[in-house]
Amino acid sequence: MVPAQITLDGVTPEIAIPDHFAVVRTDPFDRSKVVPLGVVGDRYTPYQNEQLVHFLTDVVEQGGAVIETAGALGNGERVFFSMRLPKDVLIGGRDLSQHYITVLAGHDGNFAIRVLVTTVRVVCGNTWQAALGNNVASFVMRHTASISTRVDQARRVLAVSWDKLTDFDRAMQRLVETELTRAAFNEIIADLWPDTTAQAKTPTSAARSATIRANRTQELNGLLAGATTADIRGTAYAGLMAITEYLDHPNGKERGHLRPARGDVR
Repeated sequence: MVPAQITLDGVTPEIAIPDHFAVVRTDPFDRSKVVPLGVVGDRYTPYQNEQLVHFLTDVVEQGGAVIETAGALGNGERVFFSMRLPKDVLIGGRDLSQHYITVLAGHDGNFAIRVLVTTVRVVCGNTWQAALGNNVASFVMRHTASISTRVDQARRVLAVSWDKLTDFDRAMQRLVETELTRAAFNEIIADLWPDTTAQAKTPTSAARSATIRANRTQELNGLLAGATTADIRGTAYAGLMAITEYLDHPNGKERGHLRPARGDVR
C-alpha cells in the first residue's frame, strides 16, 4: 500500500473521510459529468428538487395556489420554489400585494430546508435573503428524515400565518395613510446609508463616496416621485416601495446568479 503524501496539488492518493459523503448533481449542460456541491455527514438525506415541489404542494391546502418561480443559485447548491397564494390585496385601492409560500433548500449540507410564508417573490440571491428576513411564518426541516411525514406539522406551524398576513396588509394600509415629505424621506435615506465621506483615507475616495451618496439619493427620490401611482405618491408606503425597488434592482439589474435546476443530487 502506497502511503499518502501531501503535495502542492493536494494529497496523493486520495484519502477517504469516514462517515462523510460528497453531494453531487448531474451537470445540466453535460449529463455525463457530475458537479460537487458539498460534503455532508452520514445522517444527511438528499432530497430531489421534485420532492421539494411535491412537499410544497402538499402543504398548501388552499385551492388556486400556483407555482410562481423556481430556480437555483451558484452551481445548484441553493434552490427555491415559490407558490403564489390566492390572497391578493389592493393596498391603497391600487397597489397589488401578493403573498407566497416558498421552499428554500440547500444541497451542500450548510442550509436546512425552510418553508416560508412571505410577500417577497424569490427570483435571485437578493430576494432569497429578503425572504429569509421578511416572512410572517417559517418551518425548518433538516435533511435527516422523510419530509413526507412533516406535511401536517408544517401545516400547523404555517396556519398562524394567515392572521399575520392580514396584520401585514393592515400595516401597509397605515403606511398608505401616512404622509411622507421629501425632506423626511431624505432623512430616512441618511439613516439607512450613513455618510462615510469623513472616514475616507484619500481625497479621491472621499469624492467618490460623495458622488455615490448623491447619486443614490437622486435615484431614490426619482423612484419616490415617478415609480408609484398617484394614489400612493407622497406616502410612507411609496417611500417603502422606492427603497425596496432600489435594493432589489440596483442600476436596473437584479443581483443573484440563476442556473438551470435540472439534475438529481446524490
